[in-house]
Amino acid sequence: MERNRLLNSVLPVLLIAAGLVLRVRQWWCFEFKDDQARSILNSLCALREALLIPHGMAGSTGFPNPPGANVIFGALAVFGTSPGYFAGWFVFFSVLTIGVAWLVFRRTLEKEAALWGTTFLAAMPMLIWNSSNFWGPNLLPLMMLGILYWLSRFWESGRSRYWFGAGFLAVAAGWAWHLSGFFLLPFIGWLGWRRKVRFRVWVGLGAATLALLGPWLYFLLFRWDGEMLKTQVPFAEKISAWIFHNFGWCGTLFFRDYFPPGELGTAVTEAAGSPWLGWVLLLGGALIFWGAVAAVFIPPLKPEEKAPVVISLSLGFLLTVPLLYLLMGLRIHFHYLTVLAPAAAAVAGFGMMRMPQRWRLITGTAGIGCLLLLTTFFQQEMLRGGGHPYEFGPSGNYLESIAQELEEKAGGRQLSLKIIPETPEAGKKLDPVAALYVFDRFMSSDGVPGVLIIGWDDRARCFRHRLWLQESVRIVP
Repeated sequence: MERNRLLNSVLPVLLIAAGLVLRVRQWWCFEFKDDQARSILNSLCALREALLIPHGMAGSTGFPNPPGANVIFGALAVFGTSPGYFAGWFVFFSVLTIGVAWLVFRRTLEKEAALWGTTFLAAMPMLIWNSSNFWGPNLLPLMMLGILYWLSRFWESGRSRYWFGAGFLAVAAGWAWHLSGFFLLPFIGWLGWRRKVRFRVWVGLGAATLALLGPWLYFLLFRWDGEMLKTQVPFAEKISAWIFHNFGWCGTLFFRDYFPPGELGTAVTEAAGSPWLGWVLLLGGALIFWGAVAAVFIPPLKPEEKAPVVISLSLGFLLTVPLLYLLMGLRIHFHYLTVLAPAAAAVAGFGMMRMPQRWRLITGTAGIGCLLLLTTFFQQEMLRGGGHPYEFGPSGNYLESIAQELEEKAGGRQLSLKIIPETPEAGKKLDPVAALYVFDRFMSSDGVPGVLIIGWDDRARCFRHRLWLQESVRIVP
């Protein structure tokens, strides 16, 4: 018994450490395409305007986002502007999220449930994969942890200031990182109504919200031309996406967005050594995760046993946010659900405690091991290949390494560089805005002519490049 208790403490810690190592490792292969490049460019514009800007980058529909992300990026841009610099900040925030999760879960759950909840959060493939992706939704879990903590304090103490803090943090999440932060507000509002928060606190939250969102709302009402891209999505696709993404985001099915379905199955099979074992790894982590969530609903062993407040709150968010997407008829994507990661991890951690000790040790380690193993494999594919042509594109590290090579070959001379994709695969995600940001200093109109050819070697599964400068007249492999 004592040995099992020791293992139940040691193994989760080792799995958390593995998740943290993978986050830091992701820094060496960060995604850098249009969204990331424009985030930096917009932050520089915000910095030029002393961070007093009314709106942020337009979303996929053309609807302008709030300015928060650009303001925060602009503050970071005071100290550096390289893509690797911003990727490093996001890795730091991702690692910080796991530390904060342990502190929040430890104060709201029993120690072992808190440990398993933190472990599930540390091992989520989507959070590891995006840990270096300087893109808004990836910081939502950190803010969500604050919301869960303050709402727990509010429910237990009845003090309205905690409810006010949670509500304002949800507004700030929408202002700063992604509109999905606003989808937390209906449930938070219901909790305030249920616990009879005073009218003046509601007014205070409304005033604080207006102060934060006022410039953005003014822009939408009086300055924006109202044009949006009309992206027609069939109703059947919306429903299928809602089902698939809601049940696939906690596992490795998230990687379907980065590898073609056929290639994904082949890659997993090669990693595991056999087809059946490959699919066990691919599905096992998610099934065990959702099994732990389902275990919360096992009838209590004792009549007086009740779920902790943070579990009830987490379940509320896990139910209401996806339901809002469904009722509004919006096409859901994996990253829309990033904000729910801490809630799902807390519920899974508590669900593990409903299982026999030996059973949770075996299933928890196996399930989380599946998530970490496959995440490691796909991460290695990106590191070895310098990215991937399907969705990731050439990684920011790969592009920056080419820029460093150009610095050495130029020898202080100005260059007039042209970038040419050698193969269709290489050109598919070689984003022009990102390439311009990295190589702009080599594109002087009166510099030494040069050509950078980037190709995808399908046999070696990696990007390759060749560099030609007029005065050297030689190929650099």
